[in-house]
Amino acid sequence: MHVSAYMRCHALTLPWNAALEEIVRAFDVYQQPVVPVVDAEQSYLGVLWPKDVARWLGSHGSERAAGTGFVQAQARDLMDSSCPTCLPDDDVATVAGMMQEAGASAAVVLEDCRVVGFIGWPEVCAAVFDSLTGFPGCDASHRDRE
Repeated sequence: MHVSAYMRCHALTLPWNAALEEIVRAFDVYQQPVVPVVDAEQSYLGVLWPKDVARWLGSHGSERAAGTGFVQAQARDLMDSSCPTCLPDDDVATVAGMMQEAGASAAVVLEDCRVVGFIGWPEVCAAVFDSLTGFPGCDASHRDRE
């Protein structure tokens, strides 16, 4: 089972200098478990996790009250560079092991250092189900693969 058969291909990415408001809105609108961060050439730099952004917001509330730098945070200030990454041809079970080991809810799928999608636990579950039963357990047409 290759990652390419189960990954979400149309992942939203944000530039390294995306503002805090853009980051929060991206999580709300796109409902991704992770948002990859890219540089000006669209090369992968790291990810934004909703829990890390929420933790940062909670710990910087006093800055907001004081009127200092709260809204000046950018993606580069909040990103995590330790998210598992994989290639489209990697085995889903191997990637699931990497995600488990890292305590991550997703892995970013890269080709030539560029984000081509991500795979999360829902996609891993679908892949495992398919491998155990020999057939897709649900209509896979909802997946946004190209």
